[in-house]
Amino acid sequence: MLTSYLPRGVGWGNYMEEFVLDSFLAYQGGWTLGPLVGGSWPEGDPTPRSVPKEYFDEVCPTKTIINPRDIDKDYPKNGTLSGLIELWVQKLNATDARCIEIDRHADELFGGFHGKASRLLDIWPAFSQSPILTHFRWSQLIESAVQSNAHLFSAVSPNSNSSELGPYPYTTIPGLLAIHVRRGDYSRHCGRLAHGRISFMALNSFPQFDDKLVVPSSGKDDEVKQIYQKRCFPTIEEIVDKVVEVRQDQELQGQKLKYLYIMTNGDRGWIKTLQEALRDSGAWNSIHSSKDMSLDWEQQFVAQAADMLIGQRAQVLIGNGILFVVLDTDLEHRDVADGTRSSI
Repeated sequence: MLTSYLPRGVGWGNYMEEFVLDSFLAYQGGWTLGPLVGGSWPEGDPTPRSVPKEYFDEVCPTKTIINPRDIDKDYPKNGTLSGLIELWVQKLNATDARCIEIDRHADELFGGFHGKASRLLDIWPAFSQSPILTHFRWSQLIESAVQSNAHLFSAVSPNSNSSELGPYPYTTIPGLLAIHVRRGDYSRHCGRLAHGRISFMALNSFPQFDDKLVVPSSGKDDEVKQIYQKRCFPTIEEIVDKVVEVRQDQELQGQKLKYLYIMTNGDRGWIKTLQEALRDSGAWNSIHSSKDMSLDWEQQFVAQAADMLIGQRAQVLIGNGILFVVLDTDLEHRDVADGTRSSI
């Protein structure tokens, strides 16, 4: 099965989440689309591995094109994602086609589910235990970017062998607090989210997560906007207050946070002001951001993913949480699957 369509009008993280769910669908049906880009399945798993598109085109000169709308057109609008995947598996297993391609002009298969916790979370038990997540691994290029900058957010010395962290399997970096601080277009986008009273991203809505988004149903527009701004586009003072709160909570549990890493697309001047305010709030071994990463010309193209791996390995993650911040959601795919910690 080939999924050659490209989601339109969405960010990199949305595309990543769609790709992961496409892979899970293929795995459930036993079709060729192995751990994302061809990695090995667990020993004894007979599911075919994924192959390059060039090879697929060679062995499948003739393909049966499937339009997703022909599959899900009669699916209930309030149906769950696990039900939709089951429907897909049934429909595709009923065809005699040897080679299937999802219409490249189609919309995302699962785009309508990302913000609907009640419809998406029921997939989690099977999804989290599938090799799609249990055997998920970033590329060596991304791992190398994290390894070569490990001194920015861990006890690794700048002059030491950065492989001390170990590339894989990924372990928690002791004492690391990672925070996701989205700026840029969010100065406008957060207002639109407030106007629509959009909920947390579905996979930011696990009941075991400490923070919940509570929006009064009868709240006035200005009141609702303030709630969203604090979550979605917080001020420096609000960011510092949250960091102090989380750090104190960890200390009460006997856990010390020593290193602070800021995943952000903010401008350097604003980040410098934030770093100074965070230093004034308490002593840290180090405070660094995405802008401090030293990346070669190849690694620069995967800088966002390198941030995600750092966040994934942090002892504590403070995510943005609002819908469409799928950077956080992708991290939580792994965090909750690991069963070791939850996002704040």
